[in-house]
Amino acid sequence: HLRRAYSDACGRREKLTQAAFVDFLKRVQGDDVEIHPPTKDEYTFEEFLGEWTLNHKLGGLGNLSALGNLRPDQKDFSKPISNYFISSSHNTYLEGHQITSQSSSQIYKKVLDRHCRCIEIDVWDGDTSVHAPSRSKSPDPTHKRHHSSSSLPTYEGMKQRFIWPKSPRLHNRQASARELMLAPSTSVEDSSSSHTLDPEALSDRLMASQARPKSSTNKSEPLVMHAWKEPRSKRVVTLTTPVGFREVCKAVRDSAFSHDNHLPIIVSLEVHCCFEQQEVMVKIMKEEWAGYLLDKPFDDCDPRERQPRLEELKDKILVKVKRAHDDERCERTGEKKTPICETLAALAVYTHSEHFKAFGTPAARTHSHIFSIVEGDIRKLYEKSPAELLDHNRHYMMRAYPHPILRIGSHNPDPSVFWRKGVQMVALNWQDKLYDKMALHDAMFTEDTQGWVLKPRGYRSTDDESDKPEYRTLTLRITVYAGLFIPLPEAQSERSDARGAAIIGDGDAYKDFKPSVQVDLAVSHDKASGKLIQKTTAKETEHPDWGPGGYSLEFVGVPDVVEELSFVRFKIRDESRFYRDQTAVAAWACIRLDRLRQGYRLVDLTDCKGNPSPGKLFVKIDKVVR
Repeated sequence: HLRRAYSDACGRREKLTQAAFVDFLKRVQGDDVEIHPPTKDEYTFEEFLGEWTLNHKLGGLGNLSALGNLRPDQKDFSKPISNYFISSSHNTYLEGHQITSQSSSQIYKKVLDRHCRCIEIDVWDGDTSVHAPSRSKSPDPTHKRHHSSSSLPTYEGMKQRFIWPKSPRLHNRQASARELMLAPSTSVEDSSSSHTLDPEALSDRLMASQARPKSSTNKSEPLVMHAWKEPRSKRVVTLTTPVGFREVCKAVRDSAFSHDNHLPIIVSLEVHCCFEQQEVMVKIMKEEWAGYLLDKPFDDCDPRERQPRLEELKDKILVKVKRAHDDERCERTGEKKTPICETLAALAVYTHSEHFKAFGTPAARTHSHIFSIVEGDIRKLYEKSPAELLDHNRHYMMRAYPHPILRIGSHNPDPSVFWRKGVQMVALNWQDKLYDKMALHDAMFTEDTQGWVLKPRGYRSTDDESDKPEYRTLTLRITVYAGLFIPLPEAQSERSDARGAAIIGDGDAYKDFKPSVQVDLAVSHDKASGKLIQKTTAKETEHPDWGPGGYSLEFVGVPDVVEELSFVRFKIRDESRFYRDQTAVAAWACIRLDRLRQGYRLVDLTDCKGNPSPGKLFVKIDKVVR
């Protein structure tokens, strides 16, 4: 295929002339020839390949990468923080499912190492008996006991405590998540007229939880876990293994500014603790984040007057928590959220949580506020007041998060939908096993962005009325020629040592593998998203070849496209009869449209979970944006 590119560049000549080489680099590849112009009069194929891939511009095969560099103006850190999209995680502490997975401090290291810059910590009371409970500062008079990791429900306790009234739907595999989370419990004495939540279904998960070694959590300190209160008894219930708040803070400290990333981190706190434990939280954060925690305003940046600029916040950890006087209700249960003590609330210097009521309220005009709004409500706001939503998000901060019931399996909404509405923080479940939505996130927040991406023109607070989003029309043709070292779908990988087999050339692991390439566009025109999909025919082996002419996929005249908010997503599927649905996905790639380079390119593939792989696609990209 590279020889065909050489022949096309040569035209009718036997060798490639300097003029033809320059024309090829400019017209076909869209490269800046002035940076490293060809110097020889003529080039053989070998000389052409060496100059093209080894010497020109980037050096090495990187010059063939389909992913282009950030423009210099996209690396501007001088604007207020509302002018950036921020890589954000939802329920960061969980390893998987929202209800039954384990909590772990190591997850914080993993996401921070991938340049996540907004993390979430759900904090609950530890055992505060050593702190004179009779003098507890808890503002809730019904709050009578606290929970350590040893007092939370275990498997044996679950058989006694998780008892629900008879309901056929609870024994149906399609029972709603709301029933599972919110169904009231009855006493053990009433169990004759009740059904327990199938203990066998929970047995493996809960017994495995007991078998894990206990973390070195100080029982008098707060805990991090996914939990909820039973509506009737108000008891705290969790199926997860808690981890200590201090342990999480240490993990954040150790990884916050690793890999030469000095851009700030926002810690979003969901606080379920009494006042006494909140004071302990403050103490821990000041101890573990000493030198990094931003606990007071800069002298020249009054939060009542302006937002800080991104460059002012380097190497800083910002706390997002609600103010002490706020009266907010839980999105899931409608109950009042735990009040926040003054000491903890004071840490939210430039990033305080604010309950959304309306855009016209005084709270919606404070420079430090952040509205956290569930995904569906943001869609409704946009339908009702699109101009107000976009204007708010130019000047102030907003965070979108997945619906707690609809996304109980830790799946994600399409983040690009919310970026197009100016939402800075679109919190996603990084533990989602379906990588399709995280692929969009990873395309927006490539490693060179370090988790903060400058918004495009028309979405910034510094824009005037003439600076509107540039809506353009796209025509895109992608010709797929071949693949190299395509990874297997997860299901087949688990049944064989397929990765090792691929490296040593053992074809048996791939004998039934029939990969196809699906390309879809996630574009700024929301109504078109999900409809712009095309797919190649299926080929065989981990090195599929679509012949000398390749297989062309074309999208003509796609309207209302903002390049910086649109994405081209590649999905490699196994079309053999043994696979269906998501188990057929072998690999992914996703590139933001403005960074998609034209010409003959290599597309780097991740495996089905988004991990790096040796897989690549060789394609030719023709992109016209008018």
